[in-house]
Amino acid sequence: QGGELEINHMFAAFSQKAGPLVLVGLLYLLGVIIVVIIAVVLVMIPIFAAIGISAADLNNVKSDELGIVTILLVILAGLIAVAISMPLIMAYWFAPALVVFHDLGPTDAMKQSFFGCLKNMMPFLLYGIVMLVAMVVATIPLMLGWLVLFPVILCTMYTSYRDVFLKR
Repeated sequence: QGGELEINHMFAAFSQKAGPLVLVGLLYLLGVIIVVIIAVVLVMIPIFAAIGISAADLNNVKSDELGIVTILLVILAGLIAVAISMPLIMAYWFAPALVVFHDLGPTDAMKQSFFGCLKNMMPFLLYGIVMLVAMVVATIPLMLGWLVLFPVILCTMYTSYRDVFLKR
């Protein structure tokens, strides 16, 4: 607005929209918990059935069999979690900005965010691939690259919000 940028500008949204923003965060947290539970349940049952053991018989399994099962479990759980968390991520991506800038409620903001991402699926797919590579690179030097990557992700969230919801 032409004035000077101050530190308290970073937290201005929390002074006006704290309740809805916290609710968006809690809905996202609840979604993440549900995704993890679903992924673990969907993976544990078939793997235990495949090697013919129950949870009580886990002590009788050879360590090399358990190692292979554990690796498969982690890979499969990760893939399932990624697949079923995509709608959740899409619902969250623009929600904070929509709450702050468009005065939407948390659930309406998450719905609008989901449909905004859905309309722009291919750009978000490309963005996701690029960010996945960037995340791996940021993690390599003792995760110090995240000090740069995290602010970049926040900036790209805002610029993508402007591109999707504030088209000129």
